[in-house]
Amino acid sequence: MGGLVRSQGGAVQVDFRLFDIFTESQLTGLSLSADPNNWRQVAHKIANAIYERLTGDPGYFDTRITYIAESGPETNRSYRLAIMDQDGANHQYLTSGNSLVHTPRFSPDRTKIAYLDFGERNKRPNLKIYDLQTGQSTSLREAHGMRMTPRFSNDGSHLLLSVAENGTTCLYKMHLGSQQLEKLTSSAGAIDVSPCYCDKGQNIVYNSDKGGSPQLYVKSAMGGEGKRISFGKGQYFNPIWSPRGDLICFIRKNGGTFSLGVMGTDGSGERLLDSGYLIDGVTWAPNGTRLVYTYQAGPRAKSTLRSISITGHGKGTLNIPGEGSHPSW
Repeated sequence: MGGLVRSQGGAVQVDFRLFDIFTESQLTGLSLSADPNNWRQVAHKIANAIYERLTGDPGYFDTRITYIAESGPETNRSYRLAIMDQDGANHQYLTSGNSLVHTPRFSPDRTKIAYLDFGERNKRPNLKIYDLQTGQSTSLREAHGMRMTPRFSNDGSHLLLSVAENGTTCLYKMHLGSQQLEKLTSSAGAIDVSPCYCDKGQNIVYNSDKGGSPQLYVKSAMGGEGKRISFGKGQYFNPIWSPRGDLICFIRKNGGTFSLGVMGTDGSGERLLDSGYLIDGVTWAPNGTRLVYTYQAGPRAKSTLRSISITGHGKGTLNIPGEGSHPSW
């Protein structure tokens, strides 16, 4: 690998080449010009190019993670929407911490974040969308029932979410233009939550207790009943379809232990990658090769963000200023 960095007209010019010394050939190369303040982004683009050339997968180095930053004692906890580079740099708080916020989710173009805000004195939960370009949050139209677990559709035109009302929690689609709700499930007395589209938007994976305990189901986005795909010991939560479309990640609770795992989209080939006192809020890297999730080692341990590859290797803790939960990559 070789490179040259020089100043040119107030900008930083970076030339980079990756060589195979055995074949004596160039594998890839880039020539980038940027403002000196953006040197980290240049380095990340180079890292992306190396990673993709060597692995065949797109790089994730020039990406960001949003999460819920937590601080203070349990009796007076502060929760703030926060964002950072995937390596923990350029950390920013996006909300004040005056109200409880929960389950942030990026839009497909990574310019907006949908999240749940419980409002003044944490008594008026409502869905909001934070615009990273304007720095403003917009409340979505209030409606009957408690709305939760929002997630953008693949094209960003609507949200998948759950609405709890009269003892039943059903899945809905909310069109962001009209903000009209379209009901997707109707299991009386059941709790259907955490919906997520597959990579092409044809199917939805979600969590439901309609069979007696929380399990994972897949249904067509066009309608029809869901088909159960989880059959291991314990309860299943938080399913998310991989960006590559080949796997579904999940959280499993068996006895007093939480585990993080992946399975095929039909429920086959289940593998557990990590376990602990508490695991929650998992998210995929944009290239589908890594996972980030909430991890707590014990009842009095701090809530941290942990990262792991889908092979179960490369486990590490993200560098955040304090405690954190519910990441979205």
